[in-house]
Amino acid sequence: MPNAASVIGENGHVATVVNDRLFDKIAAIGALQARLEHAGVRIEETNDIIAGLEDLREQRNARTLKYADVFRAELASTIETLETEIGITERRIEILNRAVNRQRNLRQRNVAADAAVDEAELRLSELESSRSRLSSSLAYAKIRQEAARDGVYIEADGSDPNWAQETDFALERQLLEVQARKRDAQQEERELTTLLETERKAFERLSRAEILVPAGAVIESVHVTPGETVAAGDVLLRWVDCSIVLVDVPVSDAELPLIQPDMRARVIMEGESNEQEATVLLTRGAAATLDRDDLASVAKGRQEGVAQVIVRLEETDFDGECPVGRAAYVDFPDVGLIDVMRARLRL
Repeated sequence: MPNAASVIGENGHVATVVNDRLFDKIAAIGALQARLEHAGVRIEETNDIIAGLEDLREQRNARTLKYADVFRAELASTIETLETEIGITERRIEILNRAVNRQRNLRQRNVAADAAVDEAELRLSELESSRSRLSSSLAYAKIRQEAARDGVYIEADGSDPNWAQETDFALERQLLEVQARKRDAQQEERELTTLLETERKAFERLSRAEILVPAGAVIESVHVTPGETVAAGDVLLRWVDCSIVLVDVPVSDAELPLIQPDMRARVIMEGESNEQEATVLLTRGAAATLDRDDLASVAKGRQEGVAQVIVRLEETDFDGECPVGRAAYVDFPDVGLIDVMRARLRL
C-alpha cells in the first residue's frame, strides 16, 4: 500500500484486496471437482466394458467367418461331386442306348425276346431320370454358391444354417446400453467442466482484486492499513490523475453567461509569476456546482450562491509535483470589466 503523496509507477498497481471467506464458493468448487472426477471414472469404466464386449463380438464374427468358409468349401465339393456323377451317368446312358438299340435289332430278327428289350429300356429310363435329378441338384447348388458369395447362406433343404442365424442379441443390447451410459457420462463431464470453469472464474474474481490507477497518479490520502479488513463500498485511498489539471473558478451567476466552453483563460498559480494557458471546459450554475465528491479540491471561495467555471490547463508539467489544492488566479481575456459590469447591472 503506497503512502500519501506517492507517485504511482508505470504498472499502476496500488493495492491487492484478498477475500478469504468465500466458504460457499470453495465448497461448491470442491463438490463440482468430485462430480467431475466421478464422471471421468464412469467414462473409463464404460470404455473397459465396451472394449470387452467388442472383443466378444469380434470373436463371434471370426467364428461365423470360419463357418462361412467351411460352408463355401463344402458347397464347392458338392458341386464338383454332382458334376462328376452327371458325367458318369451320361456315359452310362450312352452305353445303355447302344445296348437298347442292339436288343431292338435282335428282336426284329427274332433273336432277342421282348422281355430283354423291355428290361434294357427300363434301365435306360432310370438312368435318364437320375441324370435329371442330378442336373436339378447341380443347378440349385450353383444358385446357393452364388448367394454365398453375397453373404447369403442356404442349406440344401432351403433353410438357413444355424450358425448364420446365430446373433447374440443380449450382447448387442448390453453394448448399446453401455454406449448410452458412456454418452451420458461424457455429456455430464462437459457440463460439469463448464460449471467448474465458471465457478473458478467467479472465485478468482471475488477472492482477489488488484487495485490499479493511472500511471503517474498521485496518492492524495490512504484510508486503510495493510492487513485491515474492509467491506464493499469502503474507501481504500484517494488518488489524483495529474495528467489532466482542472481549475475550479468561482464566478457570480451574473458573470456566468459571459463565459462559454472552449473560451481562452489565463492561470497564474499561487507563488508563481508566469501565466499558463487554459481552456474553459464547462460552466455550472450556483445550484449545480461540482463539489469535493467530484473534484480533488475546490476553490477557497466556493460557497452557496456562487456559480462555477472549470478550466483545463494546457501545460501539465509541474516538475513532478501535482498542484492539487493550490490557489490560482484566473483571468478570461475575452471578458472585459465593462462586460461584467453590464452583466451585473443587467444592461
